[in-house]
Amino acid sequence: AFIAVMGLSALAVHQIERMVLAGLSLQMAGLVVSIYTGLGIFFRLLSGYIADKYDKRYVISIFLLFQAAALLVFAEGETISMFVLFGLLFAPGWSGRGAALTALRGELFGRRRFASITGLSMVITNSLALVGPVFTGLMYDITNSYGPPFLILAILSLVAAVIILFARNPRINAGLMRRNNT
Repeated sequence: AFIAVMGLSALAVHQIERMVLAGLSLQMAGLVVSIYTGLGIFFRLLSGYIADKYDKRYVISIFLLFQAAALLVFAEGETISMFVLFGLLFAPGWSGRGAALTALRGELFGRRRFASITGLSMVITNSLALVGPVFTGLMYDITNSYGPPFLILAILSLVAAVIILFARNPRINAGLMRRNNT
């Protein structure tokens, strides 16, 4: 899920300019941001509730699929309706995975190592968050379009949606390895 943060940080820096270049006014671009920010409150709450009921890996993967779809629409968007669709898809993608990801981290590593694992993951996440906007800006300079970088970021979000499904509890895996070696 680390690679998915590149799309989030790229949006944070480039989304308004992208929408304005597509012909939206600053006010309409702001409305799109307000749509996914407002709906995001609901999806943060929903994510925690759903993650308590179902396998957190699948919950996170589904929200990452929303993010991938949103970034794909954003890459191709040219009209207000497409950007509103982006906002509607991005709200669960952006907001939904947070609570489930935090809960999964606790489930996989336990309370004793939770803070250390969280700190380490934030270093990785923040490093990739720096890469997203720079990558997007360089790709825009090369292609004169925001389509290619956001398409790549959509693909990375899709890859993250698949990778998270393979997350396993390292304590269980270590126990299995010890049993198999004896």
